[in-house]
Amino acid sequence: MDMSTCCHSPVDLIYTELQNCALQPSHDSFSNTSNFICHDSQSGLINESQQLVKYFLNDASDTNLVSLSDPSQIITDRIDSECNGLPKDSFIASLLEICQNDTDTLEQLRLYYFKVAKCREDFPIQCPVLKRRVNPRGKTGEPLVNKLGRDCYALRLASRGEFCDDLKETFSSRSVSTNLSNIDVDVTTSAPNFDTILREKLIQLESTVLEIKASNSKTVSNLTNRIDGLYTENKKLHTELNKQKERHINIQSQLNIIRSKNSMLNDAVANFEKTQKTNIDNLTELSQYQKNNESTMRGTIESMNNLKSVVGQNENKINNIKTKLDKTTTLSNETKSRLDSEIIRITKISDSRASGLCNLKSKVSIMSNELKEINTSILSFNNNTLSNNQSVTELRKRMNALEKNVKQLTCSNQMSYALATSKPVPTDLTTNTEIHVDMSNENNETDSSLLRDSIVKPVYVNHPKKNVEKGFLHKKSFASVIASSNITPDSVENVLNKDQPLENTNNSQHKIPVHFPSSVCSTFKGVVHKKKVSRFYVGGIDKRNGSEKLMRKYLEDRNVKVTFIRYFDRPNKRTASAQLNVISDDEPYICDPYFWPSGIFTKPWLSWQQFVSEHSISSYRRNGM
Repeated sequence: MDMSTCCHSPVDLIYTELQNCALQPSHDSFSNTSNFICHDSQSGLINESQQLVKYFLNDASDTNLVSLSDPSQIITDRIDSECNGLPKDSFIASLLEICQNDTDTLEQLRLYYFKVAKCREDFPIQCPVLKRRVNPRGKTGEPLVNKLGRDCYALRLASRGEFCDDLKETFSSRSVSTNLSNIDVDVTTSAPNFDTILREKLIQLESTVLEIKASNSKTVSNLTNRIDGLYTENKKLHTELNKQKERHINIQSQLNIIRSKNSMLNDAVANFEKTQKTNIDNLTELSQYQKNNESTMRGTIESMNNLKSVVGQNENKINNIKTKLDKTTTLSNETKSRLDSEIIRITKISDSRASGLCNLKSKVSIMSNELKEINTSILSFNNNTLSNNQSVTELRKRMNALEKNVKQLTCSNQMSYALATSKPVPTDLTTNTEIHVDMSNENNETDSSLLRDSIVKPVYVNHPKKNVEKGFLHKKSFASVIASSNITPDSVENVLNKDQPLENTNNSQHKIPVHFPSSVCSTFKGVVHKKKVSRFYVGGIDKRNGSEKLMRKYLEDRNVKVTFIRYFDRPNKRTASAQLNVISDDEPYICDPYFWPSGIFTKPWLSWQQFVSEHSISSYRRNGM
């Protein structure tokens, strides 16, 4: 027996033994048939590889396979490109994904790798027989697909010369042996017993034929199922074709209707184009007219902006003037009210048509002339008052201190101002006080020039009761202080008589009826502010940007004297409100709608009786509401 016949398994001899009806047990006939079997096994391997190529390439015709030189190489290249270098589990998973879990395809691949592996010279197993793989009997058994994938993995490694332990599990227990125990040798003649060999091979052939029948039955059942599916799909396609034909006929009829309508639409479109052309011509004319109107409107808007800028500048100037002039004449107050009214009128006129511009210009020219006159008077007054502001405040403080000292002196010694100036009183001074008054003789015509040029330092008179005995002062009296200073009776009288002159009857050189004790504080109104307070309700304050501190700062920046603020934060509403008390002189600022930011409004604060009468709260309470 040749080695060429030993390297092939009985599975390779299936088709040749079935074709040869008479098997000869002689040694020569077996050797002759072995060569034919090897050639036939190679042709069978090529046929199976062509079937695999058909499966993977999804081509039903055999004409494309003629051009392929080696179909088995294409299959192995594809598997090697996708599964090469992968471990066992991942290789099996990817192989099942490629084969789409088809048992027939995996069985063909297993046979292909088995035939390639057993042709190797270093194959360790003699006469190998593949195990018969069937579906598991129970639910917990291993699926058939996983078994076939594991066998393909072991046989693929064996075809490359890598023999692992899993290779033994792919073969049956009868074939896993390295000796030739299945060959019966006659001891006397030392020749193999071909009857036993043929008997064993026939048994193996029967097992393989049964496996082939099972696989063929599976393939036939799959093919019948596919044919049934194709038949049903063909019926569906046939019905759909009939429906499509009917739809095609309906579409053709609809197309004819649409064509007739399209011709009508074309006529309508032509008429519409004519009307569109006329409309375009009209639109061009309107656009030109619009451009002319826009140019005129731009000119008017520019003039309006210029007027707004002028008005804004005037408003800023007027606000600055209002902050500086607290005690101006009635003429300045009247002009301020007129300016406020004219500003409101200007804002209203700015929203009107261009016809009101002429009246606005005339009014603005009149107001500008008046403003020029007022500005000249205000500038002259500011020049006189700005320098006197600090000196007047200091003078008021010092005059108050002087009045207190005079009251103390007059209470201790009931003597007039003339007697005090004529009779000096001896004093024992440990610490002398000073009154330094510098009077300038430049502008003595008006009271404002006297206040501006006179600088009176504070008077420090220490006059306790313990130093006064029997009408004598133990320290320097007011008369001696005046005698030591540069103050004259006439200058003091002029200062005290600035706002309210005293009634001087029978003025003489020696007697001046000036009474300091109780009359000075009530009659000297030059340093007393008005204490009248105006109360307002301020509403519409935005909670996001408003608070009591910000409101105080806003009013202080605009020189509004605030006496009281109470902030009402309403949690269920978007806006807040406040109670505001200011000096009555600042009431015009609060009432001016342009003084506040947009959205804020003011109303006079009502007393409780007025509030009840207006809102009829008592009637609600009586009704139980």
